Amino acid sequence: MGDKTDFSMQKLVFSLLVWVCLGLPQAGHADTGQALADPMEVVIGWEKPPYVVVQNHSGFELELVGAVFSQLGISIQPVYVPYGRSARLFNSGEEDVVLTISDRMGVDKRFLSSTYIRYHNVAISMRAKHLPLTDLADLSHYSVLAFQNARKSLGVDFADAIDHSPVYAEAPEQGRQVELLISGRFEVIVLDVNIFSWFYRQQTQDARLEDVSIHRLFTPTEYHAAIRDEALRLQFNQALAAYLHSEAYQKLVHKYQFIE
Repeated sequence: MGDKTDFSMQKLVFSLLVWVCLGLPQAGHADTGQALADPMEVVIGWEKPPYVVVQNHSGFELELVGAVFSQLGISIQPVYVPYGRSARLFNSGEEDVVLTISDRMGVDKRFLSSTYIRYHNVAISMRAKHLPLTDLADLSHYSVLAFQNARKSLGVDFADAIDHSPVYAEAPEQGRQVELLISGRFEVIVLDVNIFSWFYRQQTQDARLEDVSIHRLFTPTEYHAAIRDEALRLQFNQALAAYLHSEAYQKLVHKYQFIE
């Protein structure tokens, strides 16, 4: 009996030594430190490659923001919502960190971070057609396929131009825009330059941007993170500034063949 008790005591002492040496928390006394901290919820819009790829929580924008928060010792958990709902969730107090917020979305500017990404809508035509697109009014001469709700969101000058276009339509699926441009069904498509580049490379063997003309008729839109906590917002801005000048950021740009 004594031998059995001694052996049990040895096992207990050995187990305690392992816990101490490895710095592991004992059962019932979980460490609330950084290593075991729950990921922070971050609200972002639904699928929008190459910016957001829901399937594996990746994409240029999501990985950029994740890398910045990682420098602060924070892991993130994306919460995907329809575009436009993010601002409402923040303003209602339901969420404390939301992404892809522009100055025009009704969020108090005091809560906005520095600009962390820019979306740039452009007009795209096939280079072989040699379309002379130098301003928005020129769109009135060609068949145009834009993204959904473009008429409402791209301003009065765009709306005036497409009102005189021989054919104008909007597509809910942006991959379809690229397909119809390549097939010649539309002379011009209007969408974000990096969304175009993503789908063009997906749909075209040996895709070369040299085969298309990119007409920069629109001003880029700057986007911010809305962060309720002031200290966290300032830390995010500092980490963002460092990250945008880092080799890691250049690798991310190269990974997605991002056009800045």
